[in-house]
Amino acid sequence: MPDDDWVTEAADTGAGGAYLLDGSGGLTLLEVPTLTDDPDLDHLVELTLDNAKADNPFPMRLGEPREVDGVEMPLIEGKGGGKHVTILRSVVLDPAATILFSLRTTGPASLHRERLESILATWRWR
Repeated sequence: MPDDDWVTEAADTGAGGAYLLDGSGGLTLLEVPTLTDDPDLDHLVELTLDNAKADNPFPMRLGEPREVDGVEMPLIEGKGGGKHVTILRSVVLDPAATILFSLRTTGPASLHRERLESILATWRWR
């Protein structure tokens, strides 16, 4: 995580994340095995967008994909009432799994972008 204001949670069961000490944000990272050797990322993104629309009281939309450590990831984002959500989705193979990255914060949009960019700048696939 980018600074000392974050507290990380263990990720040994395929789910992990972090939260800000002041309660203004959190990061969730899920790795979920797929039921097929050839998962359809477009379909997973559609489902993720539908879920994001149902889970948030403000509009969520599909944004421009982001490159994260050399891997292009579809991006879903939304904001309203001082809250911001950014979701990145990917598929990794061998074994096939989906990665869901979700950052939720409150406060100015510029601070949300700063946190997102700081986290993504340090991301490394293993």
